[in-house]
Amino acid sequence: AELHLRAGDTDVALTVLAPAIDQLPDGPLKSLAQSIQATTEFVTDSFGLAAQTLASALMVEDLDINFRVAAQALMAFAELMDGQYAAALRHASSAVDDGESTDPTARSSALAVHALVQLYCGRRVDEAALQTARDLEAEDSRVPIPCRASTVTALIRGWTGDLDGGIAGFTEIAQSLRRRGADTELIYVLIYLTVFNIWRGRYDDASRHAAECYE
Repeated sequence: AELHLRAGDTDVALTVLAPAIDQLPDGPLKSLAQSIQATTEFVTDSFGLAAQTLASALMVEDLDINFRVAAQALMAFAELMDGQYAAALRHASSAVDDGESTDPTARSSALAVHALVQLYCGRRVDEAALQTARDLEAEDSRVPIPCRASTVTALIRGWTGDLDGGIAGFTEIAQSLRRRGADTELIYVLIYLTVFNIWRGRYDDASRHAAECYE
């Protein structure tokens, strides 16, 4: 299912996951399957569903702390995109608190998403946290693309007026995703490259990125 997701076959990924989740008993393995389902729902803009799926996955008590932090970060992002700002801030803060005792990859994601949620809630960009998140990010990270420090940084740059910084960041990420054949995640990045280039007045570049989304 995860391979189908990364290759862009989101419908197939969900079709594979549904019977597996139904048959698995409650526990870490089922929670892992639900996290893949939630990631699929997130990238298809079903943010409310993604948050609900992750909430169910997190109900299991004996979860690995790294998994828990990563799931909380993605849930916070999904809630943010669904307009649930209070819940997003609460879960992003929990991810940061729990992330103190996790591996660098999980902590990086928690710090990045927390900085993004804070910005959405009207607070100043936490540049120190973003820098720490980028320092901790692994180049071969399997963290969902929206929750990676490099992605969040590019997003924040564009949204706060540094369009050139946002475009440069997303361009580098897109190049890496093309090399890996991560089509679903690439589309997420191309959308923001299209938008930021439109805002920058680079309409030819925007058109090129938009066209690539449909290839």
